[in-house]
Parts: sequence; structure tokens; C-alpha cells
Amino acid sequence: MVMTPEDVNNVKFSKPRFGRRGYDEASVDAFLDGVMESLSSMQDRIDELERRLASRPPRL
Repeated sequence: MVMTPEDVNNVKFSKPRFGRRGYDEASVDAFLDGVMESLSSMQDRIDELERRLASRPPRL
């Protein structure tokens, strides 16, 4: 799944259990895993397009 800027902007993290401050660590880690997967997918696509472009003969 590729994330959109809206996905990143609209993410909501749950609060941790009573007695802890900040955000729920598991929720943040899961979100970051998704961001990493999305960025990796986009980088793979960029790399593929750059390889295809480099292998084409120059236009005159």
C-alpha cells in the first residue's frame, strides 16, 4: 500500500495506558513501518524508471 500525504497528515495515535505519557509506542512503530514500506516502494519505482530512461537511445 502506498501512503498519500493525506494519510500521513491525518494519522491519529492512541494514548498509552494510564500512568504513561506521550503516544502508544506500538501505534507509532506500526505507522512508521507503513511509511517505510511506502517510501521503499516509491524508491523502487524511481530506480526502475531511471534504469529504463538510461537504457533508451538519446532523442535527436
